[in-house]
Amino acid sequence: MGFIDWVLNIIGLLLWLSFWASRFDPLSKPAAGTLAGTLKPAEPRKTTHANALIWLTLLLVARAVFYDLIGRSLEIPFRLDPGTVTMIFRPLATPSFDSFLHMFSYSLASFILTFTWAHLWLVFLAAINHREGDHLIYLRLLRFYLGRLARSHPAIQLLLGLILVGLAWALIRPLMIWQGTLPPSKSTLNVLAQIGLIMVSSLISLRYLIAILLGLHFLSQFAYFGQPPWLLFVITSAKNLLAPFANLPLRIGQVDFMPILIIAATFGIAQLIRHYMPTLLTF
Repeated sequence: MGFIDWVLNIIGLLLWLSFWASRFDPLSKPAAGTLAGTLKPAEPRKTTHANALIWLTLLLVARAVFYDLIGRSLEIPFRLDPGTVTMIFRPLATPSFDSFLHMFSYSLASFILTFTWAHLWLVFLAAINHREGDHLIYLRLLRFYLGRLARSHPAIQLLLGLILVGLAWALIRPLMIWQGTLPPSKSTLNVLAQIGLIMVSSLISLRYLIAILLGLHFLSQFAYFGQPPWLLFVITSAKNLLAPFANLPLRIGQVDFMPILIIAATFGIAQLIRHYMPTLLTF
């Protein structure tokens, strides 16, 4: 079920992006004196900015209903692991509105965490490419989406991205305690430690993004994939990641092994952090 949940969260993110992009549709409010303003559509436009949000809400509700039914029938537990604590969601023994609310809490919390972590990845991509111009179309789109944040100092970008994750957990946590999936904290220090460790856990999730960028960059040394815009953005991002290590002698012939070393080091450090994080929750 984890894979299905991940796919539905991705669909939810795409619906959010569709809502965001619809606000900039040049045909929705064409300016006078422009070609779009003089053209009359063949039929009235029936789409509105709220359509994508409506579909996103329906997705979260329908997913909760599905999880409630399938979880009760197959006795499947649903796990939510933001990196420090693992929360288990199970439908109630008998169908009821309370059981639906229980699974809707899981559906909503899962999407919120995915939403904030995805935005942290986007902020990271903007931060490592902060010295680049606007010649890459995907970088232009990314900066357009992030707005003023994309023009801030990279450290500020990452800090605000982490704060967004912390605020999301602060929002989810009371709901989880009310549902009984998360025990009340022993002290205020424990709450702050949870929020801080959630932020650290989201930060080390960047290892997957780093592995994708550097892995494709490493493979590009052996095969020519053409020059599609998305690949140019990936290669440029990977080169910017490797820039601080450019003088290290890890090139053999025409092959640079630095991407492999960075990937291994990133996963090793992340595993070490994850191993010692639970001990900080004993306050």
